Amino acid sequence: MVALVLARLGWGVGLAIHGLVAFTSNEHDWTEHNQGMQWWLENQQRKNELAAAHPAHRAAKLRVAALPDANLAQQDDELESAPVENPAPKHHKR
Repeated sequence: MVALVLARLGWGVGLAIHGLVAFTSNEHDWTEHNQGMQWWLENQQRKNELAAAHPAHRAAKLRVAALPDANLAQQDDELESAPVENPAPKHHKR
C-alpha cells in the first residue's frame, strides 16, 4: 500500500515539474536548446570520425612494422614523426 502511494506521489511530482517547465518555456528557450543539441550532435560526429580514423592509423603502423625490410626502423620513425590531421582524443578520468 505504501509503495503504491509513493509511486503515485513520485509520478505526480514528475508530472508537475514537467508541466511547469513546459508552461514557462518560451521561443528563446527552444532556440537555445536547439543550438545546444546541434553543437552536441556535431561534437559527437567529430568524436566518432576521430575514433574511426585512429585504429586505421594504428593498423597501418603494424603493417609497416611487419614488413621484412632493412629500413624498418627508419620507416617506423617516419610514421611516428609524421603529422596527424586529426589525432585521437585523449581520455581523461572524471
